[in-house]
Amino acid sequence: MCGNPLLSSINLLPPPEPDPVEENFLKAEELIPASFITPPMIYVQGNINGFNVPLLLDTGAQISCMSLETAEKLGLGDLIDVRVQGKAFGVGAQPIVGKIHALELLIGSRSADSDTLDFSTAVSLLCPCSILKKFGKMIILGLDLFYLHQVKLNFETRCLEIGDKPLPFLSPKQVASLI
Repeated sequence: MCGNPLLSSINLLPPPEPDPVEENFLKAEELIPASFITPPMIYVQGNINGFNVPLLLDTGAQISCMSLETAEKLGLGDLIDVRVQGKAFGVGAQPIVGKIHALELLIGSRSADSDTLDFSTAVSLLCPCSILKKFGKMIILGLDLFYLHQVKLNFETRCLEIGDKPLPFLSPKQVASLI
């Protein structure tokens, strides 16, 4: 029994358990502050059928794809094999309405004085491309292209590497001027 009557009437609670979420947040804030900034998507300068286009490099996409509307605007409608049908899953699901089996595309550096491809830097590639019913203006280059052409993403130099050719990523401002 405690000799002090005041202390005998106080219920001492154990200290609160540390909040693991808050501890994890503080750890990230201290050790990896860049994780609180959303990185920009990765685009390169492309040219398809004479049209300058931004090409989104998406390592989370199994297939390269574009919308039917975009394919038609690029003059590719006659290359679409409508026998290839299915569904593409990612963030949501989209019907696949066809496929271009060998899409010819050029990837290179952007010309210093315009929004066009610098053809002296360009690499020509053939790429399978699924055509989605509705997908906006975006053209995605997926893992199928990366494996097929042994493409590497170099985040230190901010370049796509095809063979020994480094092709720079576009800045968000450059992408906005093309869309």
